[in-house]
Amino acid sequence: MRQYTDSADAIKAYAEEVDFDFTNVKVEELTEGEDNERGGLKLAFKNYQGDDMEVTVIHTWLDTFAVTFWTEEKGSDTMQDIYFPELMDLFNGLKVALTGVTKDEWESILGIE
Repeated sequence: MRQYTDSADAIKAYAEEVDFDFTNVKVEELTEGEDNERGGLKLAFKNYQGDDMEVTVIHTWLDTFAVTFWTEEKGSDTMQDIYFPELMDLFNGLKVALTGVTKDEWESILGIE
């Protein structure tokens, strides 16, 4: 893994480890502070259903990650105490959300009824 300079850059490095493509994602780096704890990233993009989606990853003071998912239709939901391996899995999952393939198409591809 490459060297990084702060929490936002570290999160980007983790994403690069699973070949996450930032091409179609608006990335906002969040600096260290009260609301952002040690810092983080906000990713904004259109998900596979064409809806606006944001995923905010905050590096907490406890050296874990808090991940907030937001869509206009469903509001927001936060997962606390995420560790490095789960963060890598998250970026793998987000690659699927960015494919443009609908949920129904994925279920058909995977043979899920």
